[in-house]
Amino acid sequence: MSAIEHGSGAALSALLDRHRLAIAASLIDHARTVDEIVTASGLARPVVLQALGVLRQTGLVEQTGDGYTMPVERLVVLERIALEFDLGRRYDEAEVDVVLHTFHLDVATLRRHLIDERLLSRTRENGITRYLRSGGRISSIS
Repeated sequence: MSAIEHGSGAALSALLDRHRLAIAASLIDHARTVDEIVTASGLARPVVLQALGVLRQTGLVEQTGDGYTMPVERLVVLERIALEFDLGRRYDEAEVDVVLHTFHLDVATLRRHLIDERLLSRTRENGITRYLRSGGRISSIS
């Protein structure tokens, strides 16, 4: 069982760090090598290596051969990212992309995952696409 399934506060607390959250977000869609994580997250290699060590210790990330993967904690990472959006506020796509770009260069994929998990919802208002936080935790993880 993973650290999350055991209810480890350390695993959830690890995602409070924006660098570790960005790295976890880069692993949401598939396994990556360190170089791919550097590219996807936009972080320096030493920062990525240090953060991967913490994420491995907490059970959020596993090493597989020459790469890293996030086994089953995708929803935990997505819920943490959803906290970046204010409840009740409607966002246009550009605003959502600015927030998501902090965590992952492929904002379209990350936005799609948030919508698929019902953490963000998308509506059309007068021909304009709007996004609203529609799920996840109410307050930050502590």
